Amino acid sequence: MEVRHPVHPEHMQLFDTEDLREHFLVADLFVPDKPKLMYSFYDRLVVGGICPFSPVLLDIDPTIIGASFLCERRELGLINVGESGTVIADGVDFNLEKGEGLYIGKGTRALEFHSKFQESPARFYLNSAPAHTPLPAAKITAQEAEAVTLGESITSNKRTIRKYIHPEGAKSCQLVMGVTTLEPGSVWNTMPVHT
Repeated sequence: MEVRHPVHPEHMQLFDTEDLREHFLVADLFVPDKPKLMYSFYDRLVVGGICPFSPVLLDIDPTIIGASFLCERRELGLINVGESGTVIADGVDFNLEKGEGLYIGKGTRALEFHSKFQESPARFYLNSAPAHTPLPAAKITAQEAEAVTLGESITSNKRTIRKYIHPEGAKSCQLVMGVTTLEPGSVWNTMPVHT
């Protein structure tokens, strides 16, 4: 697991594009058969990706997060952005098609990731944050995710935000996750920021 430390605002003003990318971009998330995880001291968030051609167990270095397993004191959210796959959480199978999400609560010890077909693997994008209480696991389909359409084609920012893990959807301690889909001809727009 890669560890990234915070950057002082005055120091960041001196960054060029290469420095910004080095400190804030998480690239190459989907490495075959190997979890790619990054721990950030900003909000103690773990960001990662798993692309299992063969079964992948999620195992972490306990010295980084101060726990013997990832969800000992953390919650985990993931969205399958690849093809069909399965997440096994403490012996319970969650089959996830492309565009489906999963919330995994604090206390979940064993996490295993599988692809249905090796030639077209699942790609699990994940985030993990500290959690104060255990909550039940919840699968969220793309149809169950709350969809909000924003922007206009004329301003090249028409997009649909699908909220998977949020206060009115799958419950969590503090983690929120969703997917933004841009309409044809639109470009990425992060302002205003949203959850």
